[in-house]
Amino acid sequence: MDQRLKQLLSHMDSEDARLLRTLIEGFNGGKTEEKSLAELQERLEQTRARIKVIEEKARRKMADAKANPFCHYCRVKASDVEYMFQSDTNVNICSNCVVHGYRQLRMLRRES
Repeated sequence: MDQRLKQLLSHMDSEDARLLRTLIEGFNGGKTEEKSLAELQERLEQTRARIKVIEEKARRKMADAKANPFCHYCRVKASDVEYMFQSDTNVNICSNCVVHGYRQLRMLRRES
């Protein structure tokens, strides 16, 4: 590994250094000597930007799911059903799915 790169890695946060090492290995097929530090730094910044976009999408999706709950079984929105039940693990089930499940259970019990 390039001496300048080793020095840079030693001054970075461990998480950033780990990301950069992974990036270098993926960028060069494990050969760090082939790319300049500037190229690697640019690639790291691009990766960080992509990570921020992914994080922001995930935050928006979580906020939307909290503000507009939906049934995790049939995907219907809470506003479209009579009741929406939420578990402690944030899994929702609508009253329609509960009724359907209850009917299925009754049929299964009759068959056995």
